[in-house]
Amino acid sequence: MGIFDWFGKKELQQDDIEDRIKQRLESLKGNVNIDTELIRNLLSKNIKIRDDALIRARQMAMNGNPKGQIAIEEAIRIKSNQYNCEFYEPRAGLFSEAEISNVDKEIYRLAKENKLLEDPKKTQSYITKTFSLHTSLEVMNKVRKIGANQLHDFQLLGTQTQCRSAQFKLSKK
Repeated sequence: MGIFDWFGKKELQQDDIEDRIKQRLESLKGNVNIDTELIRNLLSKNIKIRDDALIRARQMAMNGNPKGQIAIEEAIRIKSNQYNCEFYEPRAGLFSEAEISNVDKEIYRLAKENKLLEDPKKTQSYITKTFSLHTSLEVMNKVRKIGANQLHDFQLLGTQTQCRSAQFKLSKK
């Protein structure tokens, strides 16, 4: 148990992330679809490098290059320390009022508690609903005010969801 766990926080020190990156990339060695530099950049403590990597990974994924989406997914796995985590699968159709009520409040609660990555699939389902409500930018701006780490988690999850949605739409054509 790390020192931050004692205080009920799951903030990760950069050393912890570096150890996880090293271990995970070693386990993935030889997989031709892994862009190790992109994964490292997605997890960089330098915000500019991180943002540029997220844009690059998204562009790759949206253009059909699986390395972009895989890099985002691996970054989420490493950061969440959940190597078998599931991701939200997009679905066609609209959400009911009951499904979308209070999703923004739930995202804020998770962000404040630094738990956006605790259950990536569940958080992504909330983020997807903000897309359908056209409130994702508003929610993202509020998450930004909570903290840079929480914003990064939100962006990773949201971008991965967008990439999956694009694949879903392409596969239905």
